[in-house]
Amino acid sequence: MRDPITRIISAYNYHRQEFNPEGRRFYKRCFPSVGEMVKKLHRNGGDMNVKSCRKIGLELLMGTFNSKKTTYLSHIKYGYRYYMKRSLDERPNHTVAVIRTENLWEDLIHMDRLVGGDGHWTRMKKQVTHGSQNFKYSSDISPDGINFLCCVIYDDMDAYQTLIIKAANLNDTQKRETLLAVMSHCQIDTSGTDVLENPFSWPSFYNDTCKSSVEMALAYKEEGRDSNSTEFLKDLPTQGLSN
Repeated sequence: MRDPITRIISAYNYHRQEFNPEGRRFYKRCFPSVGEMVKKLHRNGGDMNVKSCRKIGLELLMGTFNSKKTTYLSHIKYGYRYYMKRSLDERPNHTVAVIRTENLWEDLIHMDRLVGGDGHWTRMKKQVTHGSQNFKYSSDISPDGINFLCCVIYDDMDAYQTLIIKAANLNDTQKRETLLAVMSHCQIDTSGTDVLENPFSWPSFYNDTCKSSVEMALAYKEEGRDSNSTEFLKDLPTQGLSN
């Protein structure tokens, strides 16, 4: 698991560079960078007269896009809520363990010791990036864009928080640090609040802070000239959109 905002950025960068001609056309046409994606969805800017760009972008971030044929969108769509529904929600009495990307080896070593191991891994500290160090796309999202993204994916934030709090392999200090880092990323003031004793309410955050801006973006998605997102993907022009 990782910070939900950095998960979105990583998923975008992965899909943006993978060798999938249809996917490259989509990203070049609609969202040439992750920052542009968030900015266009928030401000209704750029080539957003194309309805399907807006529609697909918002539905991807909110986990509601339903096309199974567009694999180059899947890493963005399938967030923590999606997997939580298929795991913890179906087995609420099971123990939860979490490996945090930001603390990967620390968590793996501790996990191994918890189940009777000595904490030693044969490939300890070896970095496996699947080539991500060569991705040319960046995390160029403005602070205002980050705030909007936190609003759009608030439900994923809530699921992430639940999993961190329930993680049997993390101590209270680790849980607090992890949750505070995410809320700081969203510029949420947590001063004087114990995020374990009084977990942050992401639904209240959405209703009190975000609902109007997200609803406006959702209203914008209904404007434009395209009516069918899957047909739109088929019809994207190829000339000039291959990179």
